[in-house]
Amino acid sequence: MLKIVRFFIVSATASMLLLGFTLTAAIADMHYCTPHSVAVYAVKPNQRIHVMCTEPAPGTDYIYFAYYGAKKFSPDSDRFLNLITFAMQNSKTLAIQFDPSDQSGSKIGCLTHDCRLIQSLHVY
Repeated sequence: MLKIVRFFIVSATASMLLLGFTLTAAIADMHYCTPHSVAVYAVKPNQRIHVMCTEPAPGTDYIYFAYYGAKKFSPDSDRFLNLITFAMQNSKTLAIQFDPSDQSGSKIGCLTHDCRLIQSLHVY
């Protein structure tokens, strides 16, 4: 009996993990952004890099995208800032991956009605 229960729990857990990864991958969205401005907020608790696009993501009001680099600015923060600045200076497009349902950025000053956290950033 113990082996059957253990098998069921392991199988159910594995199924939930597979489903979770599938759902996580499905909810990410991509916005092609012409950067209008970039800001660095250094005061806690709102430490972030914030980019404003010239147009919101299609079908939304999300015109701001923010990156939060843990407790203090990290090497990733520098990379994000460099990519955004490069795109602005060279009239390039940013491809910003974000989760439209993730409102956790409100903890760092990213307003829920017009801002989302950056998951990945690409320059084109």
